[in-house]
Amino acid sequence: MKEQVRLLSSARSITPELFERMQGLRRVVYDSQDYEEGLNSFREKRKPKFQGN
Repeated sequence: MKEQVRLLSSARSITPELFERMQGLRRVVYDSQDYEEGLNSFREKRKPKFQGN
């Protein structure tokens, strides 16, 4: 997410290449086990146990 903010703050307009790069970064996050753990822990009202992957 920090990388996306950095990319957006340095761009005047979003080019197709920049959009694709941001989509790729999001895919990495959304496909991670930590993302799933974050969602599950929120639903279960418990602290997450992130593994870094």
